[in-house]
Amino acid sequence: MYVGQPLDTTKVKLQTFPSLYKNSWHCFRQVLRQDGIARGLYAGTLPSLAAQVSENAILFMAYGLCQKALALIVHKRDIRDLNPLENAVAGSAASFFSSLALCPTELIKCKLQAMTEMKASGKLTGPLAKLDRMWVYVLCSCSRLWCCVVYMHAAYAMHCN
Repeated sequence: MYVGQPLDTTKVKLQTFPSLYKNSWHCFRQVLRQDGIARGLYAGTLPSLAAQVSENAILFMAYGLCQKALALIVHKRDIRDLNPLENAVAGSAASFFSSLALCPTELIKCKLQAMTEMKASGKLTGPLAKLDRMWVYVLCSCSRLWCCVVYMHAAYAMHCN
């Protein structure tokens, strides 16, 4: 994660502000020059780390529970008797629970990575500009939760199969 974080920051900035940078290398250099390593390239690292840890912890717990619940529903004695489709359904169901932790922290990470450009463009003014960077977005972080849930259902259904 620490190796890929500067690339993720560059990707988020390019997606959020496509007309501001010529290419990824230009974006990388500008971020490094303007904000440095810690506040620039590694912006959003703590929410990203929290997201990865919580997602995996919840996913492993929920997957086993979803397998057991599905085994009861389809009248199988053991989870080892589940076929690949049933395991995919259990993985998809488990992803719902992990998305509850992942989506808000991912949104916070992206907002932190785009903070400098938002301030420079005047989109972040008034009391919001003066508050601590992370807590500004904690309250509104669930606004895109359902998009994340739908995406993760499909991804984990294929992964757990």
